[in-house]
Amino acid sequence: MGRVAIITDSASCLPPALQERYAIETVPLSYQFGESSYLDNVSLSPDEFYTLLKTSRRLPTTASPGPGLFLEAFRQAHRRGVQEMLCIVTGSTLTATYGAACQGAELAQQELPDVRIRVLDSRCAAASLGFVVLAAARAADNGACLEEAMSAALDLVPRVHMI
Repeated sequence: MGRVAIITDSASCLPPALQERYAIETVPLSYQFGESSYLDNVSLSPDEFYTLLKTSRRLPTTASPGPGLFLEAFRQAHRRGVQEMLCIVTGSTLTATYGAACQGAELAQQELPDVRIRVLDSRCAAASLGFVVLAAARAADNGACLEEAMSAALDLVPRVHMI
């Protein structure tokens, strides 16, 4: 584990093995199927999601995680002994997740004043976001500091594209 914790949202589509390998904290988005709400990969597995997608009369809607879920991810990283955290989330033009992550970071800074937190707007989503997160996670795993991990992510942001 590196000295920088990497935090993202579940829109990054990172497989569990990579999340575990790099100790990436993943904050779940929520899906609304009719009257039922589910947390991505928490109360709804990918298989269950696709089953509901096939049987639902309407497409699901999504909702960004709230600031409290990001605060909990920062707390979790702090409990692991990490003092520097980089939170890379879905692009702010696509969802409200960036704003929620910033609010969560502000709350964490009040509660954990000794921790350094940066929130990065990836300007993308899905696997593109996953690649940006992995660039930072690999840098952190190789001993990078917060600024170096953020630089690795920022270097990739203009080079990933969603079609």
